[in-house]
Amino acid sequence: MFPFDKQELSVHLSSARPMYTRKEGVEIGVLKLVKHPSIKSVVQTENFSNSNVFHISKKVTVEEKETSAKHSTTQTVRPQLTIQLHIQRKAGYFFWNVVLPMLLINLLSLGAFGIPRDEVDGRLTVSLTMVLTAVAFKLQISTDLPNVSYLTLIDWFVLVSFFFISCVAFENMLANDYLSEETDRIFKFFFVAWIGSMTLISGSFFVVMIFLLPELDSNGRKEPSPCILSEVVIDKKLDMVKASDDLVKDDLRRTLLS
Repeated sequence: MFPFDKQELSVHLSSARPMYTRKEGVEIGVLKLVKHPSIKSVVQTENFSNSNVFHISKKVTVEEKETSAKHSTTQTVRPQLTIQLHIQRKAGYFFWNVVLPMLLINLLSLGAFGIPRDEVDGRLTVSLTMVLTAVAFKLQISTDLPNVSYLTLIDWFVLVSFFFISCVAFENMLANDYLSEETDRIFKFFFVAWIGSMTLISGSFFVVMIFLLPELDSNGRKEPSPCILSEVVIDKKLDMVKASDDLVKDDLRRTLLS
């Protein structure tokens, strides 16, 4: 839900050694990557380079998995350890640089109703100027918005703003020739009520989501899960060798560099 989206940053650790092997038709466990049962993981949130854009949680999720045989050319299943960090976007930038300026453009479009209804050219000058301003503003902020095929909350807000300004311009075109003075007054109050409610609802929503929404680590969530230390266990039929942490680290290092 951009710009209030939460993302998961995943690191997948695997080994060149298979998870299972077959000997005399029997499947034997060879290697398994597991969480350390006692040592907790640490996230240095102060060193996060994108801290101006995202809030990074101290919570770490570690999950023991295995690769799929169809992803290997040799149909080999390998152990896998998935580590996930959780980040949440800071939406304050979009409130101050997108939502608030767009609301002001909408409010300024109501200035057309301060011109007498018989001065159609004056009203249309104000209305169409606001339309062009909104278009230029949309082109300017498009570089800060994600290139996705669906509409985000910011996209919906901008589209509704375009529709509002277009309705004001359309009413100004019809005001002198097709609308009575009383009808024009009704439309003026209608548009004022529309932009007023839009400002109140969108402003309140953004304020709540930005300043009052609890952060990722609130609500009494538990501390991070155990950190990533691995253990290699070889089956008795393969001499039951228990490898040291250094061996595992070297094996993982070779795998990541290959």
